[in-house]
Amino acid sequence: DTRDALYQHGLPDAHGAVRLAAARALHRLGDPSWSGVIAGDSADAQRLGRSAHPAAASVLLRLMDSAARAGPAAVADGSSAVLSVEAVRALGDLPDAAGETLGTLTALASGAADLTMRTAALATVARLHPNDRAARAVVRRAMDDESADIRAAAAAAAASLADPATLRPLTLQLADRSE
Repeated sequence: DTRDALYQHGLPDAHGAVRLAAARALHRLGDPSWSGVIAGDSADAQRLGRSAHPAAASVLLRLMDSAARAGPAAVADGSSAVLSVEAVRALGDLPDAAGETLGTLTALASGAADLTMRTAALATVARLHPNDRAARAVVRRAMDDESADIRAAAAAAAASLADPATLRPLTLQLADRSE
């Protein structure tokens, strides 16, 4: 079905012109709800995160994947990596997205090659899944990462979790530094 193809492949495309064309086509097909959200620019992910559209989380997850797979050479302005990170951050603005995002976010927080992506995923997984055991475990492991940026992101995520078991390594690290 044409609408499904536009939802599944057009709206989450790494190329802004494709996203915009999909939103316009959906409008002509009777679904104008994407017109105010998708403009085909680098702020699409942020607007999706603020939207109340029930499919926003699904589109953001696909957009993140599409942008990551496209690579900087595929997008004229080289912004696919930024778009992918913005999609991860925007997921944190969708509290209803928690059920769809845990596996993707924990995988990114644990092993994304891009440090900016990992820090964004750590913050988002802590925000959306504060009571989830897997999310807390990812944050705890990240506190021992070789990258200072990842350790700092993990510390911030741990603080937002307010979980004693997750905070314990952080307090021990801080105590070690003060001695």
